[in-house]
Amino acid sequence: MNTNSIPVAYAVLLGVVIAVMVGFGVNVIASGPRPPQPVGITFTGLSGTPTPQESDRQAKQIDSFYSDAQTYRQQYPTFQRNVFVWYAALGMLVAVIGVLLPAVVNYLRFGLLIGGTLLLIAGTWVALQPVPQGAPAVSSLLGLLSTGTPRVLDTAGRFLRFALALVGLLALLFVGLWRLTDRAARAASMEARPPTGYATATHPEPDRLPGFAAPPLDIDVQRTAPEHAGAERETTQEGPAPRGS
Repeated sequence: MNTNSIPVAYAVLLGVVIAVMVGFGVNVIASGPRPPQPVGITFTGLSGTPTPQESDRQAKQIDSFYSDAQTYRQQYPTFQRNVFVWYAALGMLVAVIGVLLPAVVNYLRFGLLIGGTLLLIAGTWVALQPVPQGAPAVSSLLGLLSTGTPRVLDTAGRFLRFALALVGLLALLFVGLWRLTDRAARAASMEARPPTGYATATHPEPDRLPGFAAPPLDIDVQRTAPEHAGAERETTQEGPAPRGS
């Protein structure tokens, strides 16, 4: 696998995990209306000759089922609106954070942008879905035996699902910052380093070239000449030293 594809694959995975984690979190806050539960009648109760009390109980169960289905249909558009607002707001926030991050973590920026895009798509998809029927159209009481929605996760189960997704996201961020940021820093240092095999812009000093001697500087001659002339004048004024007998 090409090493350049690793940050791209990581960014895609990060975006999917962010979208899943936010979806689980929104489901904890906005769980939606309660769907109608199974009617609660059995084939045995319908096959025999029910007593008046059993007939009244079955009629109340059927009325309660259709009443729950009607309430579910009335509250579902509000649930769609709330889900879209949550997904759109959090998706835009995640995308803005991705844009504001520095360029050294471009893989994180790409992943956050993917996550924000997925959240916007998911929110729009939920908002555009038709309102479910809740209660199917049946022609006899036997059709009510398979109607209703099984029990869904409670608040504790939904929160546990969100917590697991959050832990996975934090672990993924830690691994990315630990491994891919070092890779980006090394790539930046290699780009700043001059390529091998080419001469540098600095030039050697002339006196260090082989077979070339640097000429003496004129400033040294001009500086030392007056000092030598002054020493000769002092010697002339003092005269020759007397010879010993």
